[in-house]
Amino acid sequence: MSGFVVALARGAAHLDAGEFDQAEKVYEQIVRADPQHAPAWHQLGLVALQQHDLERAVECLERAVSLDNSDPTYQIDLGRVHSRLDQTDEAIECFQQAIFLAPDDPRPHELLGNVLHHRGDFIGAELQFEQVVRLDPQAVSAWSNLGTLHTQLGRHLEAISCFREALKHQPDRRDDWLHLTALLFDQFRAMDSGALRRTLGEIDPFALNAPANLALIQAIHTALHQAKARASAGKPHAVLPPPHFPFGSMLEGHPPAVADSVLTTPPLSGPIRIGFLSRCLSDHAIGELTRGLLRQISRNEFFITAFVVGDAEPQSTLALRDAVDALVELPTDLPTARAAITATRPEVLVFTDLGLDLQTTTLAHSRLAPVQCALWGRPLGTRLSTIDYILSSQLFAVAGISSRETRKLTLLESLGVYYERPAIDRAESRDDVRREFGLPRRKHLYLCPQPVFLLEPEFDIVLRALLERDVSARVVLIESACAAWNEKLSVRLREHLGPLADRVIFTPPVDRDQLLRLMRVVDVMLDPPHFGGGLTSFQALGQGLPIVTLPAPLPYDQVTAGCYRKMRLEVCVVRTLQEYVDVAVRLGTEPGFNASMRTEITNRNSAVIADAAAVQDLEQFFRRVARPATPAPLSQPSAA
Repeated sequence: MSGFVVALARGAAHLDAGEFDQAEKVYEQIVRADPQHAPAWHQLGLVALQQHDLERAVECLERAVSLDNSDPTYQIDLGRVHSRLDQTDEAIECFQQAIFLAPDDPRPHELLGNVLHHRGDFIGAELQFEQVVRLDPQAVSAWSNLGTLHTQLGRHLEAISCFREALKHQPDRRDDWLHLTALLFDQFRAMDSGALRRTLGEIDPFALNAPANLALIQAIHTALHQAKARASAGKPHAVLPPPHFPFGSMLEGHPPAVADSVLTTPPLSGPIRIGFLSRCLSDHAIGELTRGLLRQISRNEFFITAFVVGDAEPQSTLALRDAVDALVELPTDLPTARAAITATRPEVLVFTDLGLDLQTTTLAHSRLAPVQCALWGRPLGTRLSTIDYILSSQLFAVAGISSRETRKLTLLESLGVYYERPAIDRAESRDDVRREFGLPRRKHLYLCPQPVFLLEPEFDIVLRALLERDVSARVVLIESACAAWNEKLSVRLREHLGPLADRVIFTPPVDRDQLLRLMRVVDVMLDPPHFGGGLTSFQALGQGLPIVTLPAPLPYDQVTAGCYRKMRLEVCVVRTLQEYVDVAVRLGTEPGFNASMRTEITNRNSAVIADAAAVQDLEQFFRRVARPATPAPLSQPSAA
C-alpha cells in the first residue's frame, strides 16, 4: 500500500483543484493495481460525491468500509451519502458506528443529530447536538441547530442562549441574527415602554457589528412602538419616540458618507424605471396586496422590476414574474446585492417591508436610486435619511407618526392597494364547511384570524364580555405553527376567562384558500385591538363579512378602518372596548342587523377591491418624483 503514497497525493491535489476526472483516473489506476486498497476506494467515493453520482459514491465507500471497518471517516462519509439519498436508517447506522470508533469526534454526533432532527426525533437530536458543543464549545453550526431545536420545542430562553453562543463565535451568521431577533421580540413584548427604552439605551451601537445593532434595535423598537400604542389607546395625539441611534452610522464597513450619498444617475428616456424591493413580494400578505399594483401599472409609461430578497420557492415567484417586467433575485451578500440593484438603474426604488426584514432594512441604508420611498413596512426604516418619501393614505390617521416622518409623508387619496378578488366556490354547504373545520353548526362564530402573538391581554377583556353576553358565541382562533405560543395563549385565556375559555376554539393553521372558506361560514370577524388586520381585511370585506375594529394610533394598524372610510361605512369602526363588544354582539345575535351590514359591505366593497384609483395614485406619484416637469423658459419681449 505504501507504494501508492505519491499517487494518492497526486489524486488529492486534483480533487482539491476540482479536477475530478483526473483525480478519478489516478484512483482507478490504484484500485486496478490493488483492489484491496481501502483509501483509494474511499477517495473514489468522494470524487463520485463531488460529481453528484450518489449511487457510485455509495458503492465505492461501502467497498472502503468492507476493506477497513476501523476508520471512522469512512463511516462518516458513507453516512453523509446515505443521508443525501434520504436513506436515513443506513445513515444512522454509519454515524453510530463512527461514534463507536471515535467517541470524542464531534463530526458524527452532529451529523447524527441532523438526521434525527429531520426524522422528527427532537430528543435524540438534542442529545447529539449537546454532545457536539461539549466536545467543541466553538461548534457554531451545532449551537445554531440547538437554537432551532429549542425554538421548535417552545424553549425560547434556551434558544436565545444558543443563538447568542453561535453568534459569539461567528458574528456574520445572518439567519441566526434573524432567529434571535424574532425570539427577542417575543421576550421584549412582555416589557413596558419604560423597560424597553432603558434596554435601547444600554446598546452601544459601535460595540456590536451591524447585524447585531439592526436585529436588536428592530426587535426592541418594534416592541416599544406596540407598547406605546397600547398605552396610548384612546389618545389619538400620542407621538411615539424616534429611535435613539443614527442608523446610517452603524453599518460596519459602510460609513454614513456612502450610505447617504445621492446617485447622480442622469435622466433616462423611455419608460420610467421603478423598482420594488422586498422579501415579501412572493409568498406573503404584503405580496398579495402589492402584486395587483405591479400588474396594473401602465407599461407604456413604466418599466417595473421586482428585487426579491431571500430564497423564494420557484412556484411562489410565478405570479410575481407575471406581474413585472423583470425579476431580480438578490443574494444575501450585501455588496453584491447593492451592485445588482444599481445595475438596473432604477429611477425610483420602493421598499415594501422596512422594519419587517433585516436585509431589506440594511439595504435601505444605501442610496440605490435617486428617489427611494417606503410603502407598508414598519416605522424603523422610515427615519433613514436615504428614504425620501413615506407613502400612506389620507384614509389613515397619522397621529402616531413622529414629526420627522410626517415631513416625508405623501398621503394618497386611495389606500394604495390593488387587491384582486379571488374566486370562491359558493356551492359548498355552510354546514359542510363548518363540519370540516370542527366548528359547531348552530352557534354564533366570531373569527379572529390574526397571529396569536398579536392578541394582547386587553383582547381577553373583550372576549370575556362578548362570551358572557352571547351564550351561543364561539370565538374561533387559528393556531400558530409554534406550539409554545398556543400554549401561552391557552393558559392566559384560562386564567382570564375561567370556564368561558371552553368556548374558544383553536383551528389548525390554514392556508390562503382555507382561510377564505372559513371566512365564508363565520358570522363576525374581530380585529384585535391596537393591531387590526391587513390582507385579512380585504379578504373578509371582499366577501361581505363584517369586521369590528378599534383603530390603533399608527397608520399601518388602521387598514380595516381605512377600508371602511373608503366605503363610507363606519358602523363597525369603534372608539372604545365597550363599543367594540356592543357592535360585535349585535352582529352575532341580531340576524337582521348582520344581514344589512353584509348587504351594505357587498354593495360598497368595489371601492376597495381592484381599486384602479390606487394604481392612478402611484403612477402620478412616480411621474412627479422621477421626472419632474421642467418649467418652460420665460418668453422674452420681442424687439421693437
